[in-house]
Amino acid sequence: MATTTSTLGALTVTSGPAGVPAWVRRWCRRCGVPLRGAPEPGRQAAALAGGGALLVARGHQEQPTRPVVVAAVRDLPADGPVLAAAAEAAGHLDGSVLAVHAVPLSFGERSVGLGEAVRHGLRLLDESADVLGRTGIPVEVRLVRRWPHEIVGAEVGADLGAGLLVLGCARRDPLQPFGPVVRSALCHAPCPVLVVPGHP
Repeated sequence: MATTTSTLGALTVTSGPAGVPAWVRRWCRRCGVPLRGAPEPGRQAAALAGGGALLVARGHQEQPTRPVVVAAVRDLPADGPVLAAAAEAAGHLDGSVLAVHAVPLSFGERSVGLGEAVRHGLRLLDESADVLGRTGIPVEVRLVRRWPHEIVGAEVGADLGAGLLVLGCARRDPLQPFGPVVRSALCHAPCPVLVVPGHP
C-alpha cells in the first residue's frame, strides 16, 4: 500500500496490555508517521509537544469497521487540525466523519445569548462540513445541547455511535495541560480517543 501524507507529526499510543493495536500500526506505516510507545503516567500531555498526537486506544485490537469518526469542534480555525486528523482517520478506516459542536446547558431556553450561541454553532458546523467535504469523506454535522465534557464521555458511543473520537488540545498550562473536555474524554469515552494539538 502506498504511503500517504499525514497531518500527524508523530503518534504516541497508550493502549491496553496487548500493546498497540494492529490497525494503528498499519495507519502509521501507511502514512509514514513515527509511532511512540506509551508515555509514563502523568506524561500524556508531553506527546503533543512538537506537533505530535496522542491516541488512547483502550485495548481495542480490531480495526473499527466503517467507523463514525466524531470530530469535536469548539471553534475554527483553532480546531482545523481536529478536522484534518478526523478526515485522515476516516479515510484510512473507510469510515465517515461526524462533526459535533455543543452549546452548553448554561444557556437556558430563555437565556440572553442562546440564539447567538446556536447561530455560531450552526455557522461553525457549516464551515466544518465545507472543509471536510473537500476531502471526499462522507460527512455529517450535529449541534447538541449538552455540556461539552458530556458529549465526549460515555455518551459519545451511545448517542453518537463513535468508533473514534478526535479532539484538540491547545492548553499551555504545565500544571493543567488538558482541559476538562479532554480529561473527560481520556477517562470516560468508550471508544479510542485521538488528541491533536490545536492552533493556539
